[in-house]
This record gives sequence, C-alpha cells and structure tokens, in this order.
Amino acid sequence: QSSLTNSENDISPIPPRNCTLTAAEAEIIALKQAGQPVPDELYHQLWQKRKRGQQDTPVLQRQGGDTIEDAVPVELGTTVSGTTAGYTDDYDETCPHDSESPDVVYLLTLTENSGVILDLCDSDYWTKVYVYDTEMNLMGCNTFGCPNYYSYLVLNFLYLGNYYVIVDGRSGGDG
Repeated sequence: QSSLTNSENDISPIPPRNCTLTAAEAEIIALKQAGQPVPDELYHQLWQKRKRGQQDTPVLQRQGGDTIEDAVPVELGTTVSGTTAGYTDDYDETCPHDSESPDVVYLLTLTENSGVILDLCDSDYWTKVYVYDTEMNLMGCNTFGCPNYYSYLVLNFLYLGNYYVIVDGRSGGDG
C-alpha cells in the first residue's frame, strides 16, 4: 500500500456543472455520499492519471444545478434528460414519502401565466418532482403520477415568474 501526500487527498472529485465525471470520480462521490471511507488507492489512481494527463472513460455528465443557487435554466416545452447521480440531497418534500436521494434543480421562467406539466414517466428509477416559487413556497409535488411509480405533476396555473423544479428520487435512488 502506498502512502499519500496531502496533495493527492485534496483532489476534488466534484467538477463544476457541465463537466464530465470519470468512473473514479463517480465512485469517490458515491462513497462520500454514502458516508463510507474512500480507499487511498482510489485517490492514488485518480491522482496518477491526472499527473500523467490521462482520463478515465467518462461515465456521467453533470447537466445542472445541485442547489437553487446554480439551478439550470429551462424553457417551457423543453425536454431535459440527465442524471441525479453525483449530486447531493439538498431538498425534500413529503408527497407522500420522504427521501434521501440526490436531487437536481432547474430554473423555469414563465413569461406569462401558464399551466405546467412535468412528466418523468420515462425515468429509469423511482422519481419525485416538486416545484417551489422564489420564496421557496411549495407549488406542487408528485411521487406516483405514472403507472410505474414515477412522477407526473400537473400544475394547472402558475403566475408569470421564476420557479425551481426539483427532480428527486425515492428510497435513496438516483438515475
């Protein structure tokens, strides 16, 4: 077993939004989020590859906001795909279940009063979706809107303005 210097342990595996995570970085994030120790060897492998200018095979694309402060703007009528893997569990609403799953935040700006449908029926994990206004008032939440227990939220009327759409999971799941 090799011993590590501080510079190797100081590698931050969480890249900023729109960066690609490597397999090693994703594994480090998953272990840290689960509260498990990260083996020194994993840091060492990542550090050695970076030192030589090499990269793992990218496995995850960070598409957007981890919190409302870095929410990713989306437009009404847009289809968005991505993952919650590699993000943190910053928000939660009971509708009807609590969750400890990572979540992703989008900023929806309505330029006129409108109804909104958020359809997560084609997801590959158990989802939960909810919407806050800019004062963090809950506008709606759904866990079981689709036959496969994924989320489908209908908000019949929202005033023009900004809203935070939180895509979350259930039972600690991500996808």
